[in-house]
Amino acid sequence: MREPQHFKGAVGELAFVRTSSAFADYNTEGDTDLGLRKQGEGKIVDASDEHFKFEFEGVTVEIPFEDVEKSNVVFVDERAHNQSPVKPKRSPKKKKKR
Repeated sequence: MREPQHFKGAVGELAFVRTSSAFADYNTEGDTDLGLRKQGEGKIVDASDEHFKFEFEGVTVEIPFEDVEKSNVVFVDERAHNQSPVKPKRSPKKKKKR
C-alpha cells in the first residue's frame, strides 16, 4: 500500500507498516513510549489525502504517506489459530499391471 486510496480502503484492517522515521517522531495520541521503532503491526484507524492514523501498541500515530517505506494488509486465517496443523493425506500408489 502506498497511495491514499489504498489506506482509505484498509481502514479498520490489521497492517504492517515500515516508516523512514521512528513512530515516536510523529504526532501521537496516547502513551508515547515507542522508542526508536520504525516498523510494526497495528490497525489503520483513519486515512486522509496526506496521512493516515495507525494504532500501534495502544498508541495512535499520524504518519504522512511520503514517509512510508513499506506497508501491507495482514490477513489472518482464523481457522489456522483454532486448529493444529494437519498434513494432507496421500493417496496410496497404485501398482501398474505388467
